[in-house]
Amino acid sequence: MGKKYAQPLEKVLPHTKYKVKIYRRHERDLVESLLTDPRLKDEDWLFFDNENVEPDPFAPPPNDLEQIGDLNKGLAYREQYKKLITKPDKQILVPLPLYFDGAVTEQFDKLQITALKISLGILNLRARDKEYSWRALVLVSNYTKEDSRGQEFISLFF
Repeated sequence: MGKKYAQPLEKVLPHTKYKVKIYRRHERDLVESLLTDPRLKDEDWLFFDNENVEPDPFAPPPNDLEQIGDLNKGLAYREQYKKLITKPDKQILVPLPLYFDGAVTEQFDKLQITALKISLGILNLRARDKEYSWRALVLVSNYTKEDSRGQEFISLFF
């Protein structure tokens, strides 16, 4: 396993030349954290044979889904399942949904932070609506200029 805490990286954005500090965690650590989170209950997981008392997480998607209700119910999911799953008794196709969550932590909007969050697509929508079903993959704080190119952009418009 990797380091479980966020690793700092400094990057220069190619188009704006802004220097950003990024804090990144490894995906596998976050997936492990989500899979072992005790707050997630049996009813939070998406399985295709939920009617059974003991649902089988390895059950394949049916060929004729009548309605799209969650991430694993669409045609794209079924096609990727057929393409990628070669050992259906040992493999599960797990989409990894992402979203950006921005926050301002200072009164005058100068201390901003943006998080790229990740979850598991085998959690149902009700479970993904809960904050503890998401983990911060990347954190980005305010941008700082590496080289001043702002005047170039301003002169184009004024």
